Order: sequence, then C-alpha cells, then structure tokens
Amino acid sequence: MAQQSAGGRDTRFLRDEIRQLEKQLEQKDRELEDMEKELEKEKKVNEQLALRNEEAENENSKLRRENEQLRQDIIDYQKQIDSQKESLLSRRGEDSDYRSQLSKKNYELVQYLDEIQTLTEANEKIEVQNQEMRKNLEESYRKWKR
Repeated sequence: MAQQSAGGRDTRFLRDEIRQLEKQLEQKDRELEDMEKELEKEKKVNEQLALRNEEAENENSKLRRENEQLRQDIIDYQKQIDSQKESLLSRRGEDSDYRSQLSKKNYELVQYLDEIQTLTEANEKIEVQNQEMRKNLEESYRKWKR
C-alpha cells in the first residue's frame, strides 16, 4: 500500500512536471513565432530602405549628370559670348546691339549659375539622405543578423 501511494505520488509528480514542460514549450513556441514575425518586419524594412537608397543614388546620379551638362552649357555660352564679343567689337556702330546681346548672355549666364547652385545644393541634400539611409540600412542589417 505504501508503495502504491509512493508510486502514485511519483506519477502525479511526473504528470505535473510534464504539464509544466508542455507549458514552457508552448511559451517558447509563442516567443519563436513573435521573433519570426519581428524578423519578417525587419526584412521588409531593410528591403524598403534598400529600394529608397537605390532611388536616392539614381536621383543623385541624374542630378550630377544634369549639373555637369549645365556646366558644359555655361562653358559653351561663355565661348559664344567671347566669339560674339569679338565679332561685335570688330563692327563699329553696332555698339548698342552688342551691349544688348552681351547683357542677354550675361543674364543667361547668371541664370545657369543659379541653377547649378540649386542643383548642387539638392545634390548635397540627397547625398546626406543617402548616407542616413545607408546608416539605417546597416543598423537594420546588424539587428537582423543578431
């Protein structure tokens, strides 16, 4: 009888222990699911950041090309101005026409310089944003690797 009673207590103890372990297992399963969901969210954020980074780099490249084209246009305009200046100077009596054209070209030159300045500033802002996105992407990646 004493053995049966001790055996019953052992069985109860083991059943309680099994229930306890099953509860712990369920808790760990839920934690694992939560972690997997969080990992998926991080992956999506990383993908979005990578896309934004690529878009910013493309925009940056586009602005650089545009900026370079504008610089070349200025050089071309300056050559035209110089060429026209020489030909206009060789003509006498057309002084006012020369001044008008020169004034117009100088005005265009100022406009192009302003546009270059604006594009350069936009380029710098995009580069700063690009650096921030790279930093965020690296931080996200480090979090994800953990």
